Amino acid sequence: MSSPAGFLDFFVLEASEYLEQLDSMLSRAGTTGPDSESLQRVARALRGSATMAKLSSFADVAGALERVGRALRDGVLHWGPALSSTVVATVDELKALVRTARQWSTAEDKRASAKAAELSQLVPEHLTRGGSPSLSSGVAFLAGEAANIAAGLELLATRPADQEGCGNVLRRVRALRGVAGIREVPELAEITEAAEQAAKPLELGEGPLSSEGIELLRAAAALLRRITTALREGSKPDAGGRERQDFERALEAIHETARARERIVPIDELFFSDGGPRVVSAAPNPPTSPRERFRLEMVSQAEHLRGLVSDARQAPDDVARERLRREIRRALRALSAAAASFGESDVAAQLLARESQLTSMDLRALDALEAVSHVLAIPGKGGDELAGRLATARPQRTPAASETTSAVPSALPPPPSRPVDAAPVPPRMPNVPPPAAPTAPMAHAAPSGTSVSGDLLAHALDGSIASLGRLESKPMSEPAPVKDQPLVPIDALVYRGRAAIQRAIDLREELRRTGGPLPPSALDEIFDLLDLALIS
Repeated sequence: MSSPAGFLDFFVLEASEYLEQLDSMLSRAGTTGPDSESLQRVARALRGSATMAKLSSFADVAGALERVGRALRDGVLHWGPALSSTVVATVDELKALVRTARQWSTAEDKRASAKAAELSQLVPEHLTRGGSPSLSSGVAFLAGEAANIAAGLELLATRPADQEGCGNVLRRVRALRGVAGIREVPELAEITEAAEQAAKPLELGEGPLSSEGIELLRAAAALLRRITTALREGSKPDAGGRERQDFERALEAIHETARARERIVPIDELFFSDGGPRVVSAAPNPPTSPRERFRLEMVSQAEHLRGLVSDARQAPDDVARERLRREIRRALRALSAAAASFGESDVAAQLLARESQLTSMDLRALDALEAVSHVLAIPGKGGDELAGRLATARPQRTPAASETTSAVPSALPPPPSRPVDAAPVPPRMPNVPPPAAPTAPMAHAAPSGTSVSGDLLAHALDGSIASLGRLESKPMSEPAPVKDQPLVPIDALVYRGRAAIQRAIDLREELRRTGGPLPPSALDEIFDLLDLALIS
Protein backbone atom coordinates (compact mmCIF):
# COMPACT_ATOMS: atom_id res chain seq x y z
CA MET A 1 0.00 0.00 0.00
CA SER A 2 1.53 3.31 -1.07
CA SER A 3 1.92 6.20 1.30
CA PRO A 4 0.10 9.53 0.76
CA ALA A 5 2.22 12.15 -1.02
CA GLY A 6 2.13 14.41 2.02
CA PHE A 7 3.72 11.79 4.26
CA LEU A 8 6.44 11.12 1.66
CA ASP A 9 7.28 14.83 1.44
CA PHE A 10 7.61 15.02 5.18
CA PHE A 11 9.63 11.80 5.28
CA VAL A 12 12.16 13.18 2.81
CA LEU A 13 12.66 16.29 4.94
CA GLU A 14 12.83 14.46 8.27
CA ALA A 15 14.91 11.48 7.11
CA SER A 16 17.44 13.80 5.46
CA GLU A 17 17.89 15.60 8.77
CA TYR A 18 18.35 12.35 10.70
CA LEU A 19 20.87 11.03 8.18
CA GLU A 20 22.86 14.25 8.40
CA GLN A 21 22.99 13.74 12.17
CA LEU A 22 24.23 10.18 11.68
CA ASP A 23 26.82 11.33 9.14
CA SER A 24 28.13 13.98 11.51
CA MET A 25 28.16 11.49 14.39
CA LEU A 26 30.22 8.97 12.38
CA SER A 27 32.70 11.57 11.16
CA ARG A 28 33.53 12.39 14.79
CA ALA A 29 33.55 8.78 15.97
CA GLY A 30 37.31 8.16 15.85
CA THR A 31 38.65 4.82 16.99
CA THR A 32 36.27 4.46 19.94
CA GLY A 33 33.12 4.65 17.83
CA PRO A 34 30.04 6.92 18.07
CA ASP A 35 28.01 7.46 21.20
CA SER A 36 25.83 4.35 21.35
CA GLU A 37 22.84 6.10 22.97
CA SER A 38 22.83 8.85 20.33
CA LEU A 39 23.13 6.28 17.55
CA GLN A 40 20.15 4.35 18.93
CA ARG A 41 18.04 7.49 19.38
CA VAL A 42 18.58 8.87 15.85
CA ALA A 43 18.17 5.46 14.21
CA ARG A 44 14.97 4.87 16.19
CA ALA A 45 13.55 8.22 15.07
CA LEU A 46 14.50 7.41 11.47
CA ARG A 47 12.73 4.06 11.75
CA GLY A 48 9.58 5.74 13.09
CA SER A 49 9.54 8.24 10.25
CA ALA A 50 9.93 5.47 7.65
CA THR A 51 7.17 3.44 9.30
CA MET A 52 4.84 6.46 9.14
CA ALA A 53 5.62 6.81 5.43
CA LYS A 54 4.92 3.05 4.99
CA LEU A 55 8.44 2.33 3.70
CA SER A 56 8.88 -0.92 5.61
CA SER A 57 12.17 -2.02 4.01
CA PHE A 58 13.72 1.39 4.77
CA ALA A 59 12.47 1.04 8.36
CA ASP A 60 14.17 -2.39 8.54
CA VAL A 61 17.54 -0.81 7.71
CA ALA A 62 17.02 1.88 10.36
CA GLY A 63 16.04 -0.84 12.84
CA ALA A 64 19.27 -2.73 12.05
CA LEU A 65 21.25 0.47 12.74
CA GLU A 66 19.40 0.79 16.03
CA ARG A 67 20.49 -2.75 16.95
CA VAL A 68 24.08 -1.81 16.18
CA GLY A 69 23.87 1.03 18.68
CA ARG A 70 22.30 -1.27 21.28
CA ALA A 71 24.96 -3.93 20.73
CA LEU A 72 27.70 -1.31 21.16
CA ARG A 73 26.12 -0.16 24.38
CA ASP A 74 25.79 -3.70 25.76
CA GLY A 75 29.31 -4.71 24.75
CA VAL A 76 28.03 -7.39 22.35
CA LEU A 77 29.73 -5.62 19.44
CA HIS A 78 32.98 -3.59 19.32
CA TRP A 79 33.77 -0.71 17.03
CA GLY A 80 36.45 -1.37 14.43
CA PRO A 81 37.37 -0.65 10.80
CA ALA A 82 35.05 -3.32 9.39
CA LEU A 83 32.03 -2.19 11.37
CA SER A 84 32.84 1.47 10.71
CA SER A 85 32.95 1.00 6.93
CA THR A 86 29.71 -1.02 6.97
CA VAL A 87 27.79 1.58 8.99
CA VAL A 88 29.13 4.47 6.86
CA ALA A 89 28.15 2.62 3.68
CA THR A 90 24.69 1.99 5.16
CA VAL A 91 24.15 5.68 5.85
CA ASP A 92 25.28 6.56 2.30
CA GLU A 93 22.86 3.98 0.89
CA LEU A 94 20.02 5.40 2.99
CA LYS A 95 20.75 8.89 1.64
CA ALA A 96 20.41 7.56 -1.91
CA LEU A 97 17.17 5.81 -1.02
CA VAL A 98 15.73 9.00 0.44
CA ARG A 99 16.34 10.79 -2.86
CA THR A 100 14.17 8.18 -4.63
CA ALA A 101 11.50 7.95 -1.93
CA ARG A 102 8.86 9.74 -4.04
CA GLN A 103 9.31 7.16 -6.83
CA TRP A 104 9.71 4.13 -4.54
CA SER A 105 9.55 0.79 -6.34
CA THR A 106 10.50 -2.85 -5.88
CA ALA A 107 14.08 -2.00 -6.89
CA GLU A 108 14.43 0.28 -3.85
CA ASP A 109 12.87 -2.42 -1.68
CA LYS A 110 15.53 -4.91 -2.79
CA ARG A 111 18.38 -2.45 -2.15
CA ALA A 112 17.09 -1.67 1.33
CA SER A 113 16.47 -5.33 2.19
CA ALA A 114 20.00 -6.25 1.10
CA LYS A 115 21.50 -3.55 3.32
CA ALA A 116 19.36 -4.63 6.29
CA ALA A 117 20.51 -8.24 5.80
CA GLU A 118 24.15 -7.13 5.69
CA LEU A 119 23.83 -5.35 9.04
CA SER A 120 21.88 -8.23 10.55
CA GLN A 121 24.79 -10.58 9.79
CA LEU A 122 27.00 -8.38 11.96
CA VAL A 123 24.43 -8.04 14.76
CA PRO A 124 21.80 -10.80 14.78
CA GLU A 125 18.62 -9.61 16.48
CA HIS A 126 18.70 -12.26 19.21
CA LEU A 127 22.06 -10.96 20.50
CA THR A 128 20.57 -7.64 21.53
CA ARG A 129 17.38 -8.89 23.12
CA GLY A 130 18.84 -10.12 26.39
CA GLY A 131 20.98 -7.07 27.17
CA SER A 132 18.38 -4.41 26.42
CA PRO A 133 15.55 -3.42 28.70
CA SER A 134 12.60 -5.65 27.82
CA LEU A 135 9.38 -3.99 26.78
CA SER A 136 5.97 -5.58 26.91
CA SER A 137 4.30 -5.89 23.54
CA GLY A 138 1.69 -3.34 24.61
CA VAL A 139 4.22 -0.70 25.61
CA ALA A 140 6.27 -1.35 22.48
CA PHE A 141 3.15 -0.87 20.36
CA LEU A 142 2.29 2.38 22.15
CA ALA A 143 5.81 3.67 21.69
CA GLY A 144 5.77 2.86 17.97
CA GLU A 145 2.37 4.40 17.37
CA ALA A 146 3.27 7.50 19.38
CA ALA A 147 6.36 8.01 17.21
CA ASN A 148 4.29 7.61 14.04
CA ILE A 149 1.66 10.06 15.24
CA ALA A 150 4.38 12.56 16.22
CA ALA A 151 5.68 12.48 12.64
CA GLY A 152 2.14 12.94 11.31
CA LEU A 153 1.46 15.92 13.60
CA GLU A 154 4.70 17.61 12.54
CA LEU A 155 3.75 17.08 8.91
CA LEU A 156 0.29 18.50 9.49
CA ALA A 157 1.79 21.56 11.19
CA THR A 158 3.71 22.29 7.96
CA ARG A 159 0.51 21.88 5.88
CA PRO A 160 -2.21 23.73 7.86
CA ALA A 161 -4.73 23.54 4.98
CA ASP A 162 -4.27 19.83 4.08
CA GLN A 163 -7.70 18.44 4.98
CA GLU A 164 -6.96 14.96 3.60
CA GLY A 165 -3.71 14.71 5.55
CA CYS A 166 -5.54 15.88 8.64
CA GLY A 167 -8.04 13.05 8.27
CA ASN A 168 -5.22 10.50 7.93
CA VAL A 169 -3.48 11.71 11.09
CA LEU A 170 -6.67 11.90 13.13
CA ARG A 171 -7.56 8.33 12.19
CA ARG A 172 -4.26 7.21 13.70
CA VAL A 173 -4.85 9.40 16.75
CA ARG A 174 -8.34 7.99 17.36
CA ALA A 175 -7.14 4.44 16.86
CA LEU A 176 -4.46 4.95 19.52
CA ARG A 177 -6.95 6.55 21.91
CA GLY A 178 -9.15 3.48 21.54
CA VAL A 179 -6.43 1.08 22.68
CA ALA A 180 -7.05 -0.13 26.22
CA GLY A 181 -3.31 -0.14 27.03
CA ILE A 182 -3.17 3.65 26.73
CA ARG A 183 -4.23 3.76 30.37
CA GLU A 184 -0.73 2.62 31.26
CA VAL A 185 0.60 5.92 29.88
CA PRO A 186 -1.92 8.66 30.87
CA GLU A 187 0.17 11.33 29.11
CA LEU A 188 -0.62 9.77 25.72
CA ALA A 189 -4.36 10.13 26.27
CA GLU A 190 -3.99 13.79 27.22
CA ILE A 191 -1.71 14.66 24.27
CA THR A 192 -3.74 12.84 21.63
CA GLU A 193 -6.96 14.41 22.93
CA ALA A 194 -5.43 17.88 22.68
CA ALA A 195 -4.08 17.18 19.19
CA GLU A 196 -7.50 16.03 18.02
CA GLN A 197 -9.09 19.15 19.47
CA ALA A 198 -6.61 21.38 17.63
CA ALA A 199 -6.93 19.60 14.27
CA LYS A 200 -10.67 18.88 14.22
CA PRO A 201 -11.71 22.29 12.74
CA LEU A 202 -9.60 21.52 9.66
CA GLU A 203 -11.13 18.04 9.39
CA LEU A 204 -14.62 19.59 9.50
CA GLY A 205 -13.76 21.99 6.69
CA GLU A 206 -13.75 25.12 8.85
CA GLY A 207 -10.63 26.51 7.22
CA PRO A 208 -6.89 26.08 7.79
CA LEU A 209 -5.40 25.50 11.21
CA SER A 210 -5.02 28.55 13.42
CA SER A 211 -1.61 29.68 14.61
CA GLU A 212 -2.47 28.39 18.09
CA GLY A 213 -3.45 25.02 16.60
CA ILE A 214 -0.20 24.76 14.64
CA GLU A 215 1.83 25.55 17.75
CA LEU A 216 -0.06 22.93 19.75
CA LEU A 217 0.55 20.25 17.11
CA ARG A 218 4.27 20.99 17.13
CA ALA A 219 4.45 20.94 20.91
CA ALA A 220 2.41 17.70 21.03
CA ALA A 221 4.75 16.06 18.50
CA ALA A 222 7.85 17.05 20.50
CA LEU A 223 6.33 15.75 23.74
CA LEU A 224 5.25 12.50 22.05
CA ARG A 225 8.83 11.93 20.91
CA ARG A 226 10.09 12.50 24.44
CA ILE A 227 7.53 10.03 25.82
CA THR A 228 8.42 7.50 23.13
CA THR A 229 12.08 7.67 24.15
CA ALA A 230 11.17 7.23 27.80
CA LEU A 231 8.94 4.24 27.04
CA ARG A 232 11.64 2.48 25.08
CA GLU A 233 14.21 3.14 27.79
CA GLY A 234 11.86 1.92 30.50
CA SER A 235 11.82 5.27 32.33
CA LYS A 236 9.11 7.80 33.16
CA PRO A 237 8.76 11.08 31.21
CA ASP A 238 9.96 14.16 33.06
CA ALA A 239 6.85 16.00 34.28
CA GLY A 240 8.73 19.32 34.32
CA GLY A 241 10.69 18.96 31.09
CA ARG A 242 10.88 21.62 28.41
CA GLU A 243 8.64 19.69 26.03
CA ARG A 244 5.96 19.37 28.73
CA GLN A 245 6.12 23.09 29.49
CA ASP A 246 5.86 24.02 25.80
CA PHE A 247 2.87 21.70 25.42
CA GLU A 248 1.08 23.18 28.44
CA ARG A 249 1.62 26.74 27.18
CA ALA A 250 0.29 25.83 23.73
CA LEU A 251 -2.69 24.01 25.23
CA GLU A 252 -3.51 26.97 27.47
CA ALA A 253 -3.32 29.35 24.49
CA ILE A 254 -5.79 27.28 22.45
CA HIS A 255 -8.17 27.08 25.40
CA GLU A 256 -8.00 30.86 25.82
CA THR A 257 -8.92 31.31 22.15
CA ALA A 258 -11.82 28.87 22.45
CA ARG A 259 -13.05 30.56 25.62
CA ALA A 260 -13.06 33.98 23.97
CA ARG A 261 -14.98 32.57 21.00
CA GLU A 262 -17.56 30.80 23.15
CA ARG A 263 -18.20 33.65 25.61
CA ILE A 264 -21.86 34.03 26.54
CA VAL A 265 -22.95 37.55 25.61
CA PRO A 266 -25.86 39.03 27.60
CA ILE A 267 -28.54 40.26 25.25
CA ASP A 268 -28.43 43.72 26.83
CA GLU A 269 -24.91 44.20 25.43
CA LEU A 270 -26.33 44.03 21.89
CA PHE A 271 -28.36 47.23 22.28
CA PHE A 272 -27.52 50.87 22.73
CA SER A 273 -27.79 52.19 26.27
CA ASP A 274 -30.00 55.16 25.29
CA GLY A 275 -33.25 53.50 26.43
CA GLY A 276 -34.76 53.88 22.95
CA PRO A 277 -37.17 51.49 21.24
CA ARG A 278 -35.85 47.98 20.68
CA VAL A 279 -36.71 45.17 18.32
CA VAL A 280 -36.61 42.55 21.09
CA SER A 281 -38.78 42.95 24.17
CA ALA A 282 -38.98 40.93 27.37
CA ALA A 283 -41.73 38.32 27.59
CA PRO A 284 -44.48 39.32 30.05
CA ASN A 285 -44.56 35.84 31.61
CA PRO A 286 -41.22 34.10 30.95
CA PRO A 287 -41.07 30.38 31.83
CA THR A 288 -38.04 30.97 34.05
CA SER A 289 -36.53 34.02 35.66
CA PRO A 290 -32.90 35.10 35.16
CA ARG A 291 -32.23 34.15 38.78
CA GLU A 292 -33.52 30.61 38.18
CA ARG A 293 -31.50 30.20 35.01
CA PHE A 294 -28.41 31.49 36.81
CA ARG A 295 -28.79 28.99 39.63
CA LEU A 296 -29.42 26.10 37.24
CA GLU A 297 -26.24 26.97 35.35
CA MET A 298 -24.22 27.23 38.55
CA VAL A 299 -25.51 23.94 39.94
CA SER A 300 -24.76 21.98 36.75
CA GLN A 301 -21.23 23.34 36.42
CA ALA A 302 -20.62 22.86 40.15
CA GLU A 303 -21.31 19.16 39.74
CA HIS A 304 -18.66 19.03 37.01
CA LEU A 305 -16.20 20.81 39.32
CA ARG A 306 -16.95 18.35 42.11
CA GLY A 307 -16.23 15.43 39.78
CA LEU A 308 -12.85 16.91 38.83
CA VAL A 309 -11.95 17.37 42.49
CA SER A 310 -12.85 13.74 43.13
CA ASP A 311 -10.63 12.63 40.23
CA ALA A 312 -7.78 14.78 41.57
CA ARG A 313 -7.97 13.06 44.95
CA GLN A 314 -7.34 9.72 43.18
CA ALA A 315 -4.70 10.97 40.73
CA PRO A 316 -1.88 8.40 40.57
CA ASP A 317 1.06 10.73 39.87
CA ASP A 318 2.21 14.33 39.44
CA VAL A 319 1.48 14.37 35.72
CA ALA A 320 -2.16 13.41 36.29
CA ARG A 321 -2.49 15.93 39.12
CA GLU A 322 -1.10 18.71 36.94
CA ARG A 323 -3.51 17.83 34.13
CA LEU A 324 -6.45 17.92 36.54
CA ARG A 325 -5.23 21.21 37.99
CA ARG A 326 -5.47 22.74 34.52
CA GLU A 327 -8.94 21.24 34.00
CA ILE A 328 -10.11 22.58 37.37
CA ARG A 329 -8.79 26.04 36.53
CA ARG A 330 -10.67 25.91 33.23
CA ALA A 331 -13.82 24.83 35.09
CA LEU A 332 -13.49 27.76 37.52
CA ARG A 333 -12.98 30.18 34.63
CA ALA A 334 -16.05 28.76 32.89
CA LEU A 335 -18.08 29.24 36.08
CA SER A 336 -16.80 32.80 36.38
CA ALA A 337 -17.68 33.56 32.75
CA ALA A 338 -21.18 32.12 33.21
CA ALA A 339 -21.75 34.22 36.34
CA ALA A 340 -20.53 37.35 34.54
CA SER A 341 -22.92 36.69 31.64
CA PHE A 342 -25.82 36.84 34.13
CA GLY A 343 -24.52 40.12 35.57
CA GLU A 344 -23.34 38.49 38.83
CA SER A 345 -20.01 40.30 38.92
CA ASP A 346 -19.32 39.56 42.61
CA VAL A 347 -19.73 35.81 42.12
CA ALA A 348 -17.58 35.96 38.96
CA ALA A 349 -14.83 37.82 40.84
CA GLN A 350 -14.88 35.30 43.70
CA LEU A 351 -14.51 32.35 41.30
CA LEU A 352 -11.77 34.07 39.31
CA ALA A 353 -9.85 34.72 42.52
CA ARG A 354 -10.12 31.04 43.43
CA GLU A 355 -8.79 30.12 40.00
CA SER A 356 -5.76 32.41 40.26
CA GLN A 357 -4.94 31.06 43.73
CA LEU A 358 -4.91 27.42 42.60
CA THR A 359 -1.16 26.83 42.44
CA SER A 360 -1.03 23.37 44.03
CA MET A 361 -3.16 20.27 44.38
CA ASP A 362 -2.52 19.40 48.01
CA LEU A 363 -5.23 18.10 50.31
CA ARG A 364 -6.17 21.51 51.67
CA ALA A 365 -6.55 23.00 48.19
CA LEU A 366 -8.84 20.13 47.18
CA ASP A 367 -10.89 20.53 50.36
CA ALA A 368 -11.29 24.23 49.58
CA LEU A 369 -12.43 23.47 46.03
CA GLU A 370 -14.93 20.92 47.29
CA ALA A 371 -16.30 23.54 49.70
CA VAL A 372 -16.75 25.91 46.73
CA SER A 373 -18.56 23.23 44.72
CA HIS A 374 -20.89 22.52 47.65
CA VAL A 375 -21.76 26.21 47.98
CA LEU A 376 -22.44 26.52 44.24
CA ALA A 377 -24.62 23.41 44.26
CA ILE A 378 -27.05 24.81 46.86
CA PRO A 379 -30.29 25.42 44.91
CA GLY A 380 -32.26 28.62 45.15
CA LYS A 381 -29.55 30.99 46.37
CA GLY A 382 -29.34 34.40 44.71
CA GLY A 383 -26.17 36.06 43.49
CA ASP A 384 -25.61 38.30 46.53
CA GLU A 385 -26.02 35.46 49.00
CA LEU A 386 -23.91 33.15 46.84
CA ALA A 387 -21.06 35.67 46.69
CA GLY A 388 -21.13 35.98 50.47
CA ARG A 389 -21.03 32.23 50.95
CA LEU A 390 -18.15 31.88 48.49
CA ALA A 391 -16.18 34.53 50.36
CA THR A 392 -16.53 32.64 53.64
CA ALA A 393 -16.31 29.07 52.30
CA ARG A 394 -13.63 27.20 54.19
CA PRO A 395 -12.38 23.64 53.72
CA GLN A 396 -13.72 21.10 56.14
CA ARG A 397 -11.38 18.52 57.65
CA THR A 398 -11.34 15.45 55.44
CA PRO A 399 -12.66 12.55 57.60
CA ALA A 400 -10.86 9.26 57.78
CA ALA A 401 -12.40 6.31 55.98
CA SER A 402 -13.44 4.75 59.30
CA GLU A 403 -15.25 7.84 60.49
CA THR A 404 -18.98 8.23 60.07
CA THR A 405 -19.85 10.89 57.54
CA SER A 406 -21.63 13.80 59.18
CA ALA A 407 -23.22 16.83 57.61
CA VAL A 408 -23.02 18.88 60.82
CA PRO A 409 -20.60 21.84 60.83
CA SER A 410 -18.08 21.80 63.65
CA ALA A 411 -19.37 25.16 64.87
CA LEU A 412 -22.66 23.61 66.03
CA PRO A 413 -22.84 22.28 69.60
CA PRO A 414 -22.76 18.49 70.04
CA PRO A 415 -25.94 16.51 70.68
CA PRO A 416 -27.07 16.03 74.31
CA SER A 417 -25.11 13.46 76.28
CA ARG A 418 -26.82 10.15 77.06
CA PRO A 419 -25.88 6.79 78.58
CA VAL A 420 -23.73 4.57 76.42
CA ASP A 421 -26.30 1.77 76.27
CA ALA A 422 -29.23 4.05 75.58
CA ALA A 423 -30.68 4.28 72.09
CA PRO A 424 -30.66 7.74 70.47
CA VAL A 425 -33.92 9.57 71.13
CA PRO A 426 -34.90 12.34 68.69
CA PRO A 427 -36.31 15.56 70.16
CA ARG A 428 -40.12 15.54 70.40
CA MET A 429 -42.73 18.23 70.29
CA PRO A 430 -45.82 17.91 72.59
CA ASN A 431 -48.59 15.68 71.17
CA VAL A 432 -46.49 14.85 68.11
CA PRO A 433 -45.63 11.19 67.45
CA PRO A 434 -41.96 10.35 67.09
CA PRO A 435 -40.65 10.47 63.52
CA ALA A 436 -39.91 7.39 61.48
CA ALA A 437 -36.37 6.15 61.10
CA PRO A 438 -34.50 8.55 58.80
CA THR A 439 -33.55 7.38 55.34
CA ALA A 440 -30.68 9.83 54.87
CA PRO A 441 -27.98 11.46 57.02
CA MET A 442 -29.49 14.23 59.20
CA ALA A 443 -28.03 17.09 61.19
CA HIS A 444 -28.12 16.77 64.97
CA ALA A 445 -30.60 18.98 66.74
CA ALA A 446 -29.20 21.52 69.19
CA PRO A 447 -29.90 20.74 72.85
CA SER A 448 -32.71 22.51 74.61
CA GLY A 449 -31.84 25.98 75.76
CA THR A 450 -28.89 26.36 73.38
CA SER A 451 -28.97 29.37 71.06
CA VAL A 452 -27.99 28.63 67.47
CA SER A 453 -27.57 31.47 65.00
CA GLY A 454 -29.60 31.54 61.79
CA ASP A 455 -26.45 31.27 59.62
CA LEU A 456 -25.27 28.15 61.43
CA LEU A 457 -28.70 26.55 61.19
CA ALA A 458 -28.90 27.34 57.48
CA HIS A 459 -25.42 25.89 57.01
CA ALA A 460 -26.46 22.72 58.82
CA LEU A 461 -29.60 22.35 56.71
CA ASP A 462 -27.65 22.97 53.50
CA GLY A 463 -25.16 20.31 54.51
CA SER A 464 -27.96 17.85 55.24
CA ILE A 465 -29.53 18.46 51.84
CA ALA A 466 -26.18 18.17 50.09
CA SER A 467 -25.50 14.87 51.85
CA LEU A 468 -28.56 13.35 50.18
CA GLY A 469 -26.60 13.28 46.94
CA ARG A 470 -24.29 10.63 48.40
CA LEU A 471 -27.16 8.16 48.59
CA GLU A 472 -26.91 7.63 44.84
CA SER A 473 -23.37 6.19 45.10
CA LYS A 474 -23.70 4.73 48.62
CA PRO A 475 -27.33 3.64 49.24
CA MET A 476 -28.29 2.71 52.78
CA SER A 477 -29.87 -0.55 51.55
CA GLU A 478 -29.75 -2.70 48.46
CA PRO A 479 -32.02 -1.41 45.67
CA ALA A 480 -35.21 -3.46 45.31
CA PRO A 481 -35.57 -5.13 41.91
CA VAL A 482 -38.42 -3.85 39.76
CA LYS A 483 -40.15 -6.35 37.54
CA ASP A 484 -40.54 -5.52 33.88
CA GLN A 485 -44.06 -4.39 33.07
CA PRO A 486 -45.81 -6.15 30.17
CA LEU A 487 -45.97 -4.28 26.91
CA VAL A 488 -49.30 -2.67 26.05
CA PRO A 489 -50.64 -3.79 22.64
CA ILE A 490 -51.09 -0.89 20.24
CA ASP A 491 -54.64 -2.03 19.56
CA ALA A 492 -55.56 -1.23 23.15
CA LEU A 493 -54.78 2.46 22.48
CA VAL A 494 -57.04 2.77 19.41
CA TYR A 495 -60.69 3.85 19.44
CA ARG A 496 -63.10 1.07 18.54
CA GLY A 497 -66.83 0.26 18.67
CA ARG A 498 -68.89 2.68 20.75
CA ALA A 499 -65.80 4.64 21.81
CA ALA A 500 -65.09 5.44 18.15
CA ILE A 501 -68.69 6.64 17.65
CA GLN A 502 -68.46 8.85 20.75
CA ARG A 503 -65.16 10.34 19.52
CA ALA A 504 -66.78 11.11 16.12
CA ILE A 505 -69.69 12.82 17.89
CA ASP A 506 -67.30 14.91 20.02
CA LEU A 507 -65.40 15.90 16.91
CA ARG A 508 -68.63 16.92 15.17
CA GLU A 509 -69.67 19.13 18.10
CA GLU A 510 -66.26 20.75 18.18
CA LEU A 511 -66.47 21.56 14.46
CA ARG A 512 -69.94 23.06 14.94
CA ARG A 513 -68.65 25.34 17.69
CA THR A 514 -65.67 26.59 15.73
CA GLY A 515 -67.54 27.00 12.43
CA GLY A 516 -65.79 27.59 9.10
CA PRO A 517 -64.89 25.04 6.43
CA LEU A 518 -64.15 21.47 7.46
CA PRO A 519 -60.35 20.88 7.52
CA PRO A 520 -59.13 17.81 5.57
CA SER A 521 -57.48 16.37 8.68
CA ALA A 522 -60.79 16.38 10.59
CA LEU A 523 -62.59 14.76 7.68
CA ASP A 524 -59.94 12.01 7.51
CA GLU A 525 -60.27 11.36 11.24
CA ILE A 526 -64.07 11.03 11.01
CA PHE A 527 -63.74 8.50 8.19
CA ASP A 528 -61.20 6.48 10.22
CA LEU A 529 -63.49 6.55 13.26
CA LEU A 530 -66.38 5.19 11.17
CA ASP A 531 -64.21 2.23 10.13
CA LEU A 532 -63.14 1.65 13.76
CA ALA A 533 -66.77 1.77 14.94
CA LEU A 534 -67.40 -1.49 13.08
CA ILE A 535 -64.78 -3.27 15.23
CA SER A 536 -66.27 -4.62 18.44
